[in-house]
Amino acid sequence: MILLSSETLDPFFNLAAEEYLLKNVQEELFFLYRNTPCVIVGKHQNALAEVNIAYLLQHGIPVIRRISGGGAVYHDEGNVNYSFHLNAGDTSNLNFRKFKEPVVYALKQLGLNPEFSTRNDILLSGLKISGSAEHVSHKRVISHGTLLYNANLEHLSQTLRVKEGLYAGKAVKSVKSKVSNISSFLDQMKTNEGFFEALLGAIQSFFPDSERMVLSGDEKAKIRVLAEEKYKTWEWNFGYSPDYKVSRDINVRGCGQVKIDFAVSRGVIKSLEATLMHDLTDDMKFPDFSQLNGQHHRFENIRDFFVNEKNRLSGLWDVEASALSLM
Repeated sequence: MILLSSETLDPFFNLAAEEYLLKNVQEELFFLYRNTPCVIVGKHQNALAEVNIAYLLQHGIPVIRRISGGGAVYHDEGNVNYSFHLNAGDTSNLNFRKFKEPVVYALKQLGLNPEFSTRNDILLSGLKISGSAEHVSHKRVISHGTLLYNANLEHLSQTLRVKEGLYAGKAVKSVKSKVSNISSFLDQMKTNEGFFEALLGAIQSFFPDSERMVLSGDEKAKIRVLAEEKYKTWEWNFGYSPDYKVSRDINVRGCGQVKIDFAVSRGVIKSLEATLMHDLTDDMKFPDFSQLNGQHHRFENIRDFFVNEKNRLSGLWDVEASALSLM
């Protein structure tokens, strides 16, 4: 077993590293990393349906899609992320709980008493402190997860606080759970970095024949390219979402109540219909919503539309709020 810890808190690099290591390193390995604040969504999720987009924009928190399935999670410097890359052989009957046994062992070494939930999450006193997801590629499996050590639970709650029923589609939805930080169960709290190193040391004792590894300059360069070309792109993080439909009743100042219905395919708005919910009078400023057909369902695009229409019609609406109402 190779042990590898990331030297960066860059979430784009670290998620790209997971994919690169899975596809380019044949040895079994354990990868440990932390990220600056971000929301990570599962491969088959509608990213917009999983996040509080207004809160993310306000706080500059990015959304990044991973290669595995499962639900959305929040990362920050107080959250430690682990990733096992294993040779699976016959992938038809994998026991994913077994992949988490080293993590449970490591937590016990720190004086904790973790247990599994029925969904294979890791709990402390009935509260979720770790969720996980898996991905199989050419008989190689990645089993990765989060460990909430000292995360900002207010950010976690707000970033993943969404309203039900705003999007219709077949995307995988997250399952909400009551969570807690591991640090609240420790008699003596370590720093985020101290917990990171203690966890890495405990994993090394679980695999006594393991050895530490560092990424070469060439590997880092290839990972950075993957991060730029995939993990930093809107097309992957939002445009990859499964098709969905949106129906909104919005109030546009100077225009009144408008019903907006549209479908989104590969991130592009299709077949948009806008219906004014009352008679149009001469002094009303009614935006030409048909211009949104063919546009990406992206905050910046919709905001630009409202800016242009406000200038064209001398409208009164709040551009930011109007754009958010269609997200």
